[in-house]
Amino acid sequence: MSTKATIVFLLKAVLTIAPFVWIYAQTNIHDVLRIVKTVPVHLLFLVIFFSFLIHLSQGVKWWFLLRRFNSQIPLRETLKVHLLGSFYSIAFPTSAAQDLLRAALLSRSHPGSQAWASSWMSRFIGLFALLVLSTWGTAMLDSTILPPGFRSSLFTVFAMVAFIGAISFSKKITRPVRKVVSKVISPKPLSFIENIREGVYAYKSSYSTLLGSFFISAAIHLLIIANTTFLIYIITGNFFFLECLAFIPLIEILSISLPLTPGGIGVREALIAIMFRQLELGPDHLGSYVLISLLCYFLPKVTGSLLLIPHILRRKQ
Repeated sequence: MSTKATIVFLLKAVLTIAPFVWIYAQTNIHDVLRIVKTVPVHLLFLVIFFSFLIHLSQGVKWWFLLRRFNSQIPLRETLKVHLLGSFYSIAFPTSAAQDLLRAALLSRSHPGSQAWASSWMSRFIGLFALLVLSTWGTAMLDSTILPPGFRSSLFTVFAMVAFIGAISFSKKITRPVRKVVSKVISPKPLSFIENIREGVYAYKSSYSTLLGSFFISAAIHLLIIANTTFLIYIITGNFFFLECLAFIPLIEILSISLPLTPGGIGVREALIAIMFRQLELGPDHLGSYVLISLLCYFLPKVTGSLLLIPHILRRKQ
């Protein structure tokens, strides 16, 4: 490993670990564990169940987008690739790893341009749905509850997503970029990029697919927000649905868009800590929430490893 790569790796490790050190340095671990033990087991299982449901629903959304190219692609195959990609992404130090890995895995049996284009659209439509939900929540909240600069941050992210959308669907904007890129990239990878570009453009006229995937994304993210609200409720006894509706989408956008840590871990927890402070919830409640939310994050991802068991058994034979 080169010196530059080592420095980048160490920096990402610090960004992942530092928020947890900061959070738990402010807590009494005995009080955190006491709060966790007071959570009814059946309610905890309900939160975990919905975490699994959310995880599978993300695979269904990807399958829905893939059907734009191949209406016969099996849902079972797509979910299998989704779960495997999700499991492998645990070890990769970037929040985009899940999208990259599942597209790479599907490319083994299907045209790569379709896999990559659908992954890109899945990410983009998800970001747009999150922004719509956050705007809805922000509009329904009193300004005194929102932190300073929240609305301007939301507007900035909205402008960035709109720009990404314009780049994705406009050949007029990307044509000058293509001329520059073609001078520095060899023909083979350039051809691959061109195929992905055409795959993304194919969605431009597919209004039913775009609208359907938006509603699926909105439903998934509403479920994430509801699950987060419920988890906070069973830990603290306080109901913060509108606050979560405003804050959680922006937290998700920042944690998954910044390619700094695996799955946005660390970045997400730091932003959640800011939200808890804004809601005037104590550090022990925050520590309990982070502990349970990590369990809900990793359990669905680890289930992808079960799909490797038949392959391992065949190799041993």
